[in-house]
Amino acid sequence: MENSSIIKNSAFLHLTTAQLKIIALTAMLISHIATIFFPILPHYVVIFGAMFGGITFPIMVYLLVQGAVHTKNIDKYLLRLFILWVVSIAPFYLATNRVFAPTNHVVHGHFSALDLFNNVGCTLFFSLLMIKLLRKYSTKSRLLKFGIVAGCFLLSLPADWGGIGVILALLLYYFRKSPLQPYLVPCIISFSIILLGCYKYFIAGFWMVEPITYLTDAIIRGCGPLLAIPLLKCYAPDCGKPSAWQKYSFYIFYPLHLFILWIFVLILL
Repeated sequence: MENSSIIKNSAFLHLTTAQLKIIALTAMLISHIATIFFPILPHYVVIFGAMFGGITFPIMVYLLVQGAVHTKNIDKYLLRLFILWVVSIAPFYLATNRVFAPTNHVVHGHFSALDLFNNVGCTLFFSLLMIKLLRKYSTKSRLLKFGIVAGCFLLSLPADWGGIGVILALLLYYFRKSPLQPYLVPCIISFSIILLGCYKYFIAGFWMVEPITYLTDAIIRGCGPLLAIPLLKCYAPDCGKPSAWQKYSFYIFYPLHLFILWIFVLILL
């Protein structure tokens, strides 16, 4: 009995918010390195990098919903995400919006109004805004609630992860008291990636040079989000309050690492 109590309370079995963030940021960095530098990396490195990157968004949106429900001041949370969104516009554009010319030189595309909504900060902001408004108008008509969701969905469409990020946040919010919550986002993302790969292979495959490679890549990438399930199952929000630097690490790391990767793009590509 005593041994079982020790195992149950072991820190090894629990992940704090700060530890989950570190895992998510590490997976994000690996994924962005793989996708940004794909012209000079082996194909398998790019695919497995994208697979590990699949861990990031399920953790981010899960922690967002947890924060929305338990935060003491959701308006300050919204402000932090808005600042993250605005500060990240230029680094995200520079790091990802480029065309490889025949001479292998990197040429950036033309900046447009849609690029103002380009990064994951925008997705998280409208996801949190949606949750705030749904809680505020919880007793109002279904039509108003539908308008809130539809508006946040449409405004986040140009962003990284697009409108699907808002829908995933909505599902997590409504299933926040269900034991199925940690499984929802990873399984949906995984299924969507693999389904798209199957579509490309079985329906559009005859147009592709190597359709089986696309299918294999989709299956490998689709396994990535599933790796987030055991991490979310081990999440223990009461296992330690994050320090200030841990709390704001994501807000600093996200635009900073994109800017640094852009510098390396200029040097290496």
